[in-house]
Amino acid sequence: MRARPLVALRWTLPAALVGAAVVVPGAAHSSDGFDAIRAATDSFHSVAQANRAGYLDNELPCFDSPDGGMGEHLLDGDAIDDNLDPLHPEALVYEVRPHAQLRLVAVEYIVPRAPGSDAPTLLGQLFEPVTVGGMDLWTLHAWVWRDNPTGDFKAYNPMVAPCP
Repeated sequence: MRARPLVALRWTLPAALVGAAVVVPGAAHSSDGFDAIRAATDSFHSVAQANRAGYLDNELPCFDSPDGGMGEHLLDGDAIDDNLDPLHPEALVYEVRPHAQLRLVAVEYIVPRAPGSDAPTLLGQLFEPVTVGGMDLWTLHAWVWRDNPTGDFKAYNPMVAPCP
């Protein structure tokens, strides 16, 4: 995985937890079961709207891999806890386009990962373990705004541009 250096995370986890639609080529379609999530996140095609709703640029790196792109993340740090709401994802994922334009392509659900804990499930899917910035997390991507030929819940998407 290639990532720009992690400068700093402006959000922190509580101490107890540590330890309509824009039509674009390749856009996801309504037969995938994501209509309610799309409706809940439609206004976040505007980064300004996402910021007003509490999704902030927390200086996470842009992620990509040989499997495809993932993109930039805007996080609602206050939502990162053990509670999951499919209509309020903890992160919005944006493809970085030319001239630093951001295009909403996915949502991400994030839960703190305690040692020995079992993976949570949401939307019938098991979360994957990751470590970011020294924090152990469970994550689940849902490609609600961009089709992913490798699967709607895969971390990376070959249709998303690599990081600049």
